[in-house]
Amino acid sequence: MKKLFGLCFTTILVFCMHSSAFAVIVYDSFGPGQTYSFGPIYPVENYFTSSVGSNKQHADQFIPAVDVNLGQIDVAVQDAFQVNKVDLTIMTDSLGVPGSIVESFSLQDAMARSNTPNAFVTATSIVRPVLQAGVPYWLVVAAPENLVQIAYFMNDQDIFGQHAVRQNGGPWEVSREIQGVFRITGDAVNASAVPEPTTVLLFGTGMIGAALRRRKQA
Repeated sequence: MKKLFGLCFTTILVFCMHSSAFAVIVYDSFGPGQTYSFGPIYPVENYFTSSVGSNKQHADQFIPAVDVNLGQIDVAVQDAFQVNKVDLTIMTDSLGVPGSIVESFSLQDAMARSNTPNAFVTATSIVRPVLQAGVPYWLVVAAPENLVQIAYFMNDQDIFGQHAVRQNGGPWEVSREIQGVFRITGDAVNASAVPEPTTVLLFGTGMIGAALRRRKQA
């Protein structure tokens, strides 16, 4: 009986470990342990008063190495002013600039205040769109409403790439710059299907129950 319980536990453990084995890092400009240094930032803002006004978005390009279903986005942004809101959008590439929306995330009260060490926000995909290997995409960071100012940190890993900025709804201006700090993960599209953890737990529980019934009948 002890051997059977041990077998059931091992089966559950192996399946649960295997269920997360297909996580793919699409892009990562964080430092070790998802850290980054305080330093230069890209100012993302939507700030208008009676005398001044500015709307500025920033975007970084990335290219998946394999076909993936989008899973999660981590971005090093911090709240720099009054309204704690940020929009994160994955967009296609259109002639070298951000094009159409793949999936968008609106986060409220998710950002830490400025100068919080290694703080970042996380957005989890619901649609799980396919990002194709070798195809460029953009991560766009935007301030969704007035009185939003965001610090989008530049990476300290010397990772350069295509960076775009858009001012007051004008055209995107693209240049090769040091990119912001962000991480995109997903699951390989061609990964073999594996049971969900809850399914595995039910399977293991069923094995144990069957073993107990056989023991009572013996």
